[in-house]
Amino acid sequence: MAPDRTAMKKLVTVFFVLLVITCFVATWTDAARALPSEEFRLPSPPSENVMAYWIRRLASGPSPKGPGH
Repeated sequence: MAPDRTAMKKLVTVFFVLLVITCFVATWTDAARALPSEEFRLPSPPSENVMAYWIRRLASGPSPKGPGH
């Protein structure tokens, strides 16, 4: 017993409508993580200050004797 054409057309129409609705709903969703706005950015020091801080933390003097790396 093969399904009649009207039932098959209804099934295809319902499937197409559901597909279109799913596509519209998927495009309406927002991003999972919103990006912060410019006014809420954390201040960061200039790269020159960061590099100077790292250099100050380096040990001065000759390296210890012993096997290399």
